[in-house]
Amino acid sequence: MDGEDDRERIVLRSGLSIGWWPASITRAVHVSTAVLRARAAIDALTTPAESAVDLNIRKVAQHLGIACRAGFDATTATSLNAVLRLGTSITP
Repeated sequence: MDGEDDRERIVLRSGLSIGWWPASITRAVHVSTAVLRARAAIDALTTPAESAVDLNIRKVAQHLGIACRAGFDATTATSLNAVLRLGTSITP
């Protein structure tokens, strides 16, 4: 039944697109603009988020009871990932 429903939707949308072709062009422009703006927003927000994490990662690890003796290395990162995974306990 799902395949038939999909085919019916495609046929209906194709019929509407043919009858309302200006709306199809407008929709394509809006979707492409939304995708480009979303990518730009994500790109703009990832740098500050990554910087905030880089600045505070040792404090977070120490607060969770993970020792950061020489710095934030691979062992510390593995321990922090194990604690922060969903379904695990935060208490050391």
